[in-house]
This record gives sequence, C-alpha cells and structure tokens, in this order.
Amino acid sequence: MTVAAGKASTAMRPVGSPVSHCPPMALHSNKFIQWTRECSKLKVFRAGYNNLSGSLPEDIYKAAKLEEVAMPRNSLVGVISVRILNLTNLAILDLSVNQVSGVLPLNFGNLAKLKFLLLHWNNIGGSLPPSLMNCTSLIELNLSGNEFHGDISILNFSKLRQLARLDLFSNNLNGSFPMSLYSCKSLKAVRLGLNDMQGEIQPEILSLRSLSFLSLSYSRLSNIIKAMNILRHSESLIFLSLAFSYEADEESPADFGMADFDGFQNLRFLSLGGCNLVGEIPAWLSKLKNLAVLSLYKNKLTGPVPSQLGTLPRLFYLHLGSNRIVGEFPKQLLRLPMLVSESNQTADSDDAHLELPVITYPNRDCLQSLELNNNNFTGDIPTQISNLKELNVLQLSKNHLSGKIPSSLTSLNFLSNLNVSYNNLEGQIPKGTQIQGFDVSLFEGNPKLCGLPLPNECPTIKGTESIDDLDVDNNNEHQAAWVFVPVGFGFTVGFWGVCCSLIFNQTWRCAYFRFTEKVQDTFYVMIVLHINKMKRMLEASSF
Repeated sequence: MTVAAGKASTAMRPVGSPVSHCPPMALHSNKFIQWTRECSKLKVFRAGYNNLSGSLPEDIYKAAKLEEVAMPRNSLVGVISVRILNLTNLAILDLSVNQVSGVLPLNFGNLAKLKFLLLHWNNIGGSLPPSLMNCTSLIELNLSGNEFHGDISILNFSKLRQLARLDLFSNNLNGSFPMSLYSCKSLKAVRLGLNDMQGEIQPEILSLRSLSFLSLSYSRLSNIIKAMNILRHSESLIFLSLAFSYEADEESPADFGMADFDGFQNLRFLSLGGCNLVGEIPAWLSKLKNLAVLSLYKNKLTGPVPSQLGTLPRLFYLHLGSNRIVGEFPKQLLRLPMLVSESNQTADSDDAHLELPVITYPNRDCLQSLELNNNNFTGDIPTQISNLKELNVLQLSKNHLSGKIPSSLTSLNFLSNLNVSYNNLEGQIPKGTQIQGFDVSLFEGNPKLCGLPLPNECPTIKGTESIDDLDVDNNNEHQAAWVFVPVGFGFTVGFWGVCCSLIFNQTWRCAYFRFTEKVQDTFYVMIVLHINKMKRMLEASSF
C-alpha cells in the first residue's frame, strides 16, 4: 500500500501483499484513523512526502507481516511504541524528517531482520540501546539530527558486519571514535560530526578498505598531523571533512610535515576549515587532480595563493576566507577549468557517488564558488574575472583591494552572490541587471564607490554639462540654417526660369505684357467705379 506524495491513495506494490485483504486506508483531515483488522497480511506501507499528522496508529503494530514502514517527511508526532517489537519481519523503518520524540525501546535489537533504520531529523532522545547492536542485518543506521546522548565508544559495533553507512551527525554523543567500528569491514560512510567526540584517529581505520566518506567535523579531536598522515593512505577515501574538529588543538603546519607528499589520489572533497593551521597553503594540494571542493576557511594561513591551484582540472569550489593570505588577486584561479567552461563540467561523467548526502557543501550542478574574503589581498580585481563563465558566488569582502570593479562582471550571467564590501574600491559600480539588484550591504565600506545600489550618486565631471549643451545649441543652429537652403534654391530656379522665358521667346513676352496691361486696366476701372459710387453715397447722405 502506498499513499502518494501530496495526496491520499492506494496502489499495488510489486511486493506480494494481497490487496483484497486490505481495503483502502482513509486519511481524514490529514490524521490517521484506525486500520481495519483485514490489514493483517500487509507487507509494505509507504506514505512519505505528505502532510500527515498525528501519531502512528496502534493497529499498525498488529500487522505482523509488515516488512517495510516508510513515512518520511510528514508531521508525525508521538513516540515509537514498544509494540513495534511485534513486527519481527520488519526490514525497513523510515520515519525520517518528522517530529517523533521519546526514546527507542530498550529491546529494539529484537528486530533482527532490520536492514535500514532511518530516523534522522526527529526529536528522539535518550541513550542508544545496547541491544541495537543485535540488529546484525543492518546496512544503514541513520540517527542524525536527534537528541541522543551517552558514550558512543562503549557500543559494540563489531557484530554489524553488513553495516555500510553510519550517520550519527548532530546529536549529544560523546566519547572517542569507537574502536569496534574497525571490525565493520563493509563500512563505506561514517559521519559522527557535531557531537562531543574526542581523542585521535587511529591507524586501524585503514582496515576499512571500502571507506569513501568520513566526516568528523565540529568535534574535539587532537593531533591533526597524525590523522592526515594516516588518512592519506586510504585509497578509497573520496570525502573527508575534519572542519572545526581541531580548533582547540595546538597550531599545526598546513603541510602536515608531508614534504614528499603521496596520497589522497581519489579525494574529491576536502574540508579543513577551522583546524588551527598555520603557514602557507601547501603546494602538495596541486597534486590532488581529482579534487573538486577545497575549504581551508578560518585558519591562520599566510603567504600568497600557490599558482598550481589554478591547474586542478576538477576544482569548482574554493573557500580560503578568513585567513591571512597576502598578495594580489590570485589570477591563476581565473584559469580553473571547471569555472571557465561549461563543457568541462558536462564532459565529466564519472563523478564519484557519495554514500551520504552532503549537508554543508554545494552540488556541482548548482554552484560554482570562489571565496577569498577576510584576507589581506591587495591590488585590482582583474578584468579576466569574466573568464569564469560558470561563477555563481564571488566573496571578496574585507580585503585591501583597490581600483574599480571590472565592468566585465556584468557578463557573468550566473553570478548571484557578489560581496566586495570593506575594501578600497572606487568609481562607479558596473551597470548590470543582476549587480544593481544586490543588497547595498555587499558594497558598503568602500567610501569612493558610487552608483546603484549605493545611495550616493557618482559626481558629474565639471564642464561636461555645458559642453554638451553647447553642442546641442550648435546642432540646432546648423539644423535651422539648412532649412532655408532648399527655399532659396527654389526661389532662384523659379525666378530665372520665368525671366529667361520672357527674354528669349517674343511670343510669350508680347502675350505676357498684353496680359499685364489688361489686368492693370481692369483694376483701374474697378477702382474708379468704386470711388464714384462712394462719392454719390456721401452726397446723398448730406441732404
């Protein structure tokens, strides 16, 4: 049975569940009503991506043959009843992105056939029941975004031989990285960040030969040099995030002491932001030819940007913000192939598959980002910035950049986020539809900058207006003079045309003079008669 997204309906599933034994389920006012007892043979129930509210109906626990219950992205509340242990055939339980609360039943491990437990982004709390480790068929365990607490290191994960994905991100767990996880040889993805994890990464992690995704961000780990020198030997690692996990640790050199670097050859995503790194950006990063996302945000990096970074063929997201990097705007980054040409993106068809959804990083299809804010960059913004045709985000705020904003920025059709605030820029902001639509705060802190969207207008150069007005007046005078040229030309042609005819043609000349004499005589007679008539009228009026 399936309740389709956005509407209530029933549909046959390919799984052999006799629909004749289960009449349609009613969802009046987006709340569950009791199931009828004829649903006892139901095997699959899916009602995800609706707006269902209320708690799980009690009758669901009577459907002992249920193998799948999937109701993600609704508004379900309440707790998971201990009666769920009656569903001994359950293989998939997905109540993710709801408002389920309470704690997990103590004997949750009785669901021995459970393969996918997806309860992420709810309000479930308490400690993880040790019996959960008895669910030996588990392939994916995702409890991220809840309120679980307790020491994770005491859990015995070694029984979960088939476990491929473990996501406990954003809880209140503590302890060190569980040593028992090293026995889970099928592990492909581990995310334990945003907890209170402590300790060091051990060499045993290399026994997880299928591990491609590791995120331990926002923890309290120590000895990042040891960790990086271990992890660089993981040949399957594609995604590595240690962001803000070594913020409280002592300062560490950014090259991690790896002069003759060799490793991370399959790495695509690397986040080392907030790891208290010092020194220059390591040159060995340019050897990571598969690197697509690099974040070294909020460290204490100095020196210029290595020119070799501009040669990385897959790099499309670079975040170097909040460091102490110096030098002019790194022109070498304007050659990044993934930012310059759209064809380079579509041609890359062998992208690595990430075992877990990425929360804090962009998808390559929707964002191309260059973030250099909060550093000590100087000089002009190069006009070649327009080479980055796919650029979507450009962050240059809080540097010492000078000169004008290149007008070529208006040719970046995908640019939706531009921040050049608090620099020494001057002149008029380039006129472009998307740039004039940006918030004024993205340009403030540049006293000599003017034009929209800033409120201060650009000053007019003295004398420009009077010269323009003079040009207009001169143009009007020239136009008025040309109006009389055809009139004079027409008069001249007509006058001499008549005179020449009278001079050289005797017949026309005699006829013309007779005509004029006749006209004169006619006018003379008319005037004399009119005068005599007026005299007679005056004489008559005098009597």
